[in-house]
Amino acid sequence: ALNTMAGVDAQRVAQDEELAQARQAFALAQRRYRAGAETLLTVLDTQRSLYSAEDEAAQLRLASLQGAVLLYKALGGGWQPDA
Repeated sequence: ALNTMAGVDAQRVAQDEELAQARQAFALAQRRYRAGAETLLTVLDTQRSLYSAEDEAAQLRLASLQGAVLLYKALGGGWQPDA
């Protein structure tokens, strides 16, 4: 469980960078489109890439939380003696 969390955390660092770059690319494409220097297709493509990066970030967040739950259980968390 601890190895899983460490691996997911490393992936999240890389994904955070990808997400930041996707946001910048989308903002730039929007500005260029408004200035008449870019096509709508390019804006939509960068938006799709942004949504994909956001989805992957959410999936990694879920995996991180699931790893935390597994670690908690592996360390004996959640166990209650019979009353």
